[in-house]
Amino acid sequence: MASRVLQTDMTPQRGNALQACVASLLHLELSAVPNFILDPAGYWPAMLSHAASVGLSLAKLPLPEGKLPFPSCPGTLCILRGLSPRGAHGHVVVGRVAADGLSIEPVHDPHPDSTFLHGPAEWCAFYTCPEPAALLPARGARAEPSDT
Repeated sequence: MASRVLQTDMTPQRGNALQACVASLLHLELSAVPNFILDPAGYWPAMLSHAASVGLSLAKLPLPEGKLPFPSCPGTLCILRGLSPRGAHGHVVVGRVAADGLSIEPVHDPHPDSTFLHGPAEWCAFYTCPEPAALLPARGARAEPSDT
């Protein structure tokens, strides 16, 4: 992960940790990403709308016992949500799927104290491509000539 954006608003339940995580994952300036928490429609619809505006989608998964419900590709980055170590409110950090494919290790805390989460994460969100790669020609495959 090359971009590590820090949050600038530390207000519990209204801060911009989620905004900073998205900016970090998408290699954007903080100012290019909305503070989803403040959106009257809710953070998730706002995130889906923003993802669509950059040609992506999102998949949100619960983390029973802090682990993915099925194996995923090690090294894949995501947003990880759990409890803040600074009080009784939520917090998000950037996570990476570990070598076992089920665990997610925190890799970037947008809060300046970098203490990550308290206890296991509750959910994670992965950016996805809305058009599967299977619809594209295979790498190295020659395109078939058209009948035109």
